[in-house]
Amino acid sequence: MKAFVHEHASEIEAMPENVKKHFSDWLNVVMQRKTQEAQDVRESADMTATLADMWKQAKQQGMLEGMEKAISLGGLAPQTPPIPSILPTPSASTDCSEPWTNLIERFHDDNPGQTEKTRVSYRITFTQFQEIVGNKALNLLTKQDIKAYADWLKNKPSLRGGTLGHGTIVRHLGEVKFFLKWCVQSGLIEDKGFADVKARAKTQKEKLTRQEEVRRAFTNDELKQIFNSPLFSGYHSKHFKSRPGHQTKRLTDFWFICVLALTGARIGEISDVPAKLYDLEGIPCLDLRQTGTKTGNNPRLIPILPELRKIGFLQGTSNNCVLR
Repeated sequence: MKAFVHEHASEIEAMPENVKKHFSDWLNVVMQRKTQEAQDVRESADMTATLADMWKQAKQQGMLEGMEKAISLGGLAPQTPPIPSILPTPSASTDCSEPWTNLIERFHDDNPGQTEKTRVSYRITFTQFQEIVGNKALNLLTKQDIKAYADWLKNKPSLRGGTLGHGTIVRHLGEVKFFLKWCVQSGLIEDKGFADVKARAKTQKEKLTRQEEVRRAFTNDELKQIFNSPLFSGYHSKHFKSRPGHQTKRLTDFWFICVLALTGARIGEISDVPAKLYDLEGIPCLDLRQTGTKTGNNPRLIPILPELRKIGFLQGTSNNCVLR
């Protein structure tokens, strides 16, 4: 600032008095600010030095006190007690340790809509499954157990020859998996991926076989073979119905086959049909309203066809001896 004033002294001197006065006032303000800033810097430096000295002294004093305390304790510094680690307490397992067969009755009770035929199917499935895995605790059943059952079904001989069909395997395996799904949903066991186990794939023959071919109608030759059998042409006795003879009394088996052939009803439906016919405004009918719901068809009444009347079906039903 001084160098500036000396360098421009002649110019400043030539200024008018009023301008020179304003310049002088401005210059004084600038000088005061610069002086204050320099003083602030010195004070800040002094404060920093003072704090550094205080920190150094405190550090040295702390070290001395620490050493004195360690010496007084025989050279052993006190150790901070370790903080005990808090480990989560494992929750008690809620898996059921009962034998899995003990849960079968509860399973059926929770599924009251099952028909007797369905329960029979489950009974067969559970018996087979028990042969493979035993009667182990429910919580010990594994995915490998289900796979072992699936493999057993794959190789199981069929009563019709060969091995079980794909549909039968799917049904049996599905019943086991549905039971285990119920166990999981009931909180009896954790899900171990039981549903991932699949039945064997279809064979090439099964892929090429259409459903209508599986449930095809009887051929004329097959019908002739059935109705030319001893049951219709003359049998030996009630206990030897397949042996040719002279007995011609029409037994329950006779009417059963005739009704199946002329109505198209299933064996299970005819087996459960009431012995007494239903009168629908003068038309006698087989009452299938309590049966035949497997495929979701509406319960129905089947009128007695003229062909059945001609061979004496109504006379047999009047004595309650046709299908019973």
